Amino acid sequence: MFRFLKFIIHTTLLVVAGALLTYLVIAPNVIKDILNIVLVNFDERLYQLIAIAVLIVYFVIFIFSYLERLFQKKRSVSVKTASGKIEVNFSTLESITKTFLGTKNIIKSTKVSIIPTYNKPNIEANVECYKTENLNEKLETVKQELQDHIESMVGLKPKSIDIKVTKIDSEPAVETIKAETITSEEVDLGE
Repeated sequence: MFRFLKFIIHTTLLVVAGALLTYLVIAPNVIKDILNIVLVNFDERLYQLIAIAVLIVYFVIFIFSYLERLFQKKRSVSVKTASGKIEVNFSTLESITKTFLGTKNIIKSTKVSIIPTYNKPNIEANVECYKTENLNEKLETVKQELQDHIESMVGLKPKSIDIKVTKIDSEPAVETIKAETITSEEVDLGE
């Protein structure tokens, strides 16, 4: 808001200065007549008070515009690499997290929010899970896989990843099991 007011004041001053310069070049007598009328109708003390008030208001708006910029929430995080810097937008990080969690077969739906901290973001995911055994262990595994996935995608290691279970669906999870190939030589058929 204050940056907008500062922009309006700067624009107004530029337009006024441009108009004054234009009239000084085209018709300097018009500027002289306007200044004479203003000086005749007001005394010097009133001008000083108006000038001081305008300067104080401008200074306050100027300070607040910089304070607004200073305390503005971050919308991205920077990752330093060997060849430079990569900036990752929080919406991109949120999308990566949501897509990854959506691929997991124990998670039905998810809502992700990114909380900015000083240098690394916190990721909070509210998930609705399918009914399964050892849900806590499986979510811990998903959390570690998510951290590795984000680190491999954008080179950023989040400060923390919090997964909160908001609901456990009564529908059981369809889980995949890794099967190992067993050769006939390894199997003792009891013969």
